[in-house]
Amino acid sequence: MEIKAVIGSGWHEKAKDQYHPEHSAWSYAVRGKTVDKRALRGVISFEADENGELLLLVTAIDLDA
Repeated sequence: MEIKAVIGSGWHEKAKDQYHPEHSAWSYAVRGKTVDKRALRGVISFEADENGELLLLVTAIDLDA
């Protein structure tokens, strides 16, 4: 629920985006506030699995911790 709120209302942190050549994939950072007003960064990456199917990976980082 928290990461959904951040992705839906946060902003793109371009400086935190990274390219991972070993996976030929980008990860994108979105920063915002949770419903209880904590600062959170969501890192979203799209990667292909061994079958070529797309996977969505999301990591949440609590910036107030």
